[in-house]
Amino acid sequence: MPWVRRLLFLCLFVCFAARGEATRYAVEFDAPSKLHALLTEHLDLYKWRDSEWMTEDQFRRLFEEAPADIEEILATEGYYAPVVQGTLSEEGDVLTARFAIDPGEPVRITPSTV
Repeated sequence: MPWVRRLLFLCLFVCFAARGEATRYAVEFDAPSKLHALLTEHLDLYKWRDSEWMTEDQFRRLFEEAPADIEEILATEGYYAPVVQGTLSEEGDVLTARFAIDPGEPVRITPSTV
C-alpha cells in the first residue's frame, strides 16, 4: 500500500501546485479622474476581477464586452459619444485590461421658455 500513499501525495501536490500558479487580473483606466469612481462601481469586469470564481476565459469575455458597457455607463452622466480603446496584456501571472477613454463633451440640457 505504500504506492497508494505516494500516488495520493503526488495528486495532492499537483493540485496545490497548480492552484498556486493562478492568474491574477487587473483593470486600469486612462480616463478623467471624475469618471473613475463611476467605472469602478458599475463595470462588471472591474467588480469581478478579484472573484475566486474568475477564470481567464471569463475575464477575456468580460474584456470584450467592456467597451460597450463603458459607453452605457458614461451615457448615464451625459457622455453619449465616448471613444473607448481597450488592450489586454499578460505579464507574468497578471492579465491586465487597460482602457483609454475619451468621454467627449457631456450633453447639457438647459431650461428654455416657450
